[in-house]
Amino acid sequence: MNPTQSPADKISSSAPDWIHDLVIYEIATKAFTSPAGPESGTFDSLREKLQYVHDLGVTGIWLTGHSLADATHFYNIWTQYACILPDELDPTLGDAAAFKDLIDCAHELGIKVFLDVITHGVMASSPLIAEKPHWFKGGTWGMVDYDWSGGHRDLDDWWVEVWSSYVEKYGVDGYRLDVATYRPDLWNRIRQRCAAAGHPIVVFAELGPAYAGASDFIQWGERLSLNHGFVQDSPLLTDVASYMQRATAPKTSGFQVVIEYSDGSTASNQGQASFQFALQEAGELEKQQTGPGGVGTYTVREITLQITGAPVGRQISNITVTHPMYHWPWKISGNTAADFTVTVEGEAPNLRLILPLRLPTGSYLSVQLSCHDNGWDGTPLDQNPYAAQGSRFVFGYAFLLTPAVPLFMAGEEFDADYRPLPQHSPKLFGGELFGQGRWLYASWLDWQQLDERRHAAMLEDVKRLIAIRRRFSHLIRPLRVGHTAAHLLPIGARTDSPAPVPYLYWNSDECLLVAGNPNPAAELSIHFTLPVEVLGWEAGTQFTVTDLWHDVAEQVIDAENFAKMTHTLRSDKTPRGGLLVLHLQRHR
Repeated sequence: MNPTQSPADKISSSAPDWIHDLVIYEIATKAFTSPAGPESGTFDSLREKLQYVHDLGVTGIWLTGHSLADATHFYNIWTQYACILPDELDPTLGDAAAFKDLIDCAHELGIKVFLDVITHGVMASSPLIAEKPHWFKGGTWGMVDYDWSGGHRDLDDWWVEVWSSYVEKYGVDGYRLDVATYRPDLWNRIRQRCAAAGHPIVVFAELGPAYAGASDFIQWGERLSLNHGFVQDSPLLTDVASYMQRATAPKTSGFQVVIEYSDGSTASNQGQASFQFALQEAGELEKQQTGPGGVGTYTVREITLQITGAPVGRQISNITVTHPMYHWPWKISGNTAADFTVTVEGEAPNLRLILPLRLPTGSYLSVQLSCHDNGWDGTPLDQNPYAAQGSRFVFGYAFLLTPAVPLFMAGEEFDADYRPLPQHSPKLFGGELFGQGRWLYASWLDWQQLDERRHAAMLEDVKRLIAIRRRFSHLIRPLRVGHTAAHLLPIGARTDSPAPVPYLYWNSDECLLVAGNPNPAAELSIHFTLPVEVLGWEAGTQFTVTDLWHDVAEQVIDAENFAKMTHTLRSDKTPRGGLLVLHLQRHR
């Protein structure tokens, strides 16, 4: 079997083939360009900047700004997330013709376009509320929420019509679902209608779980940064191959359950607790579900845990289940992460816990370097909310060269110095310190920074990384849950200082070797040991080595002598630093 293929490739997927080549670039429409000053970006001004996006190598833009929205609700700036009417374009961005021109131009340049869908509700000022009051119930984020569980067939049909029409009328290629999926049956219907119209789409939700038949991956798959900063302990910074192999075949064992009681006591199956109980891991199940009337089919993947011996006579206030790759609470505030919650059945001493898994079999892995939520309320006002901040190691080893769909925010590619929009407040609902916030959505991109050597050099290095990913897309493909990842290996190495584990993509004729140096103050020397037995090579097998990162001429060598070679990785955060990317082409 070709190592780039696996049993998971046979799993049916509604995603179009171009998902394998996606590099997603998030754009806040009003701040990406400034034709008439701050917050003046439009569909037309973005269209004029698409050649830059194409030259960067990006293949998909996540457009966080298209429909009618409030100009001050979040952080005192215009945001897509303060949605008023999802089916009406915001006139400050442009009209239908300008929107269509933008998408057509993107397609001419080989760029897919994803719209941001605000799934939970609309602003209280929305005329939808007066027109269809039965569609709404409760509220979050200072807005009014859709009543997704109310059985409103007219709401369901309207939702399907709105998002199908953007595809049929304008040629939109897919959607990012803000917060959560909520109604996977409706997204299954939307996908089926778009596919029937000859335009299959890709859908990804912010939070999990993903649903086969409704979404392809989740934005918050693996994350290198969170709302308040960089994830220093991300496993992607130390051993990409081993972690990704685990992610494709996650073990459904080793759960810790903590029951919290109203009197402050706890019970747990592990560690120190006031009580103990027995936990039986009852197994994993994939099941088909449909929406109202049997319309809209999708797949849910769940784990069931059976608890015996839980203390009786005490009021349970919460139950939390943790696992090395998962986390589920029972009760949370609001409904913004409802898909993560535990379903609890029965009564003490016997309880049954049902846990939704983040990714069903066949779902794609993704990795997020940064998104608009970086720099959230509470971020220090002297902090740069971008994640990489000039690190070629992070951008390459841990992000663009990993076997996952990559997503990052505009400005990362040239190590932008953060410049907030003048009206941006650091408070979620605004009101003070205008021009001092750190929310990345409010990054007012200053393209003149590219006249400075530091920024221009970072841009060229990111371009090279994306070009490498695209050139070797037959090896660097987003993995799927259920994939054996046989073509991805951690490899042995000797270094003169601690370093991340190098990784190798391979097939019978070639290898792509990636190593990283996260140290911005020192070079790294490294010797590699090729796993020739796994590759099916012999010690005397000759191959051509090309240093893709430093653009060094080809060299013919064999595995034995390759192990004797000393390779130098320049210090991180310098031009062509932080990385080594070698291509090994076998001679037959």
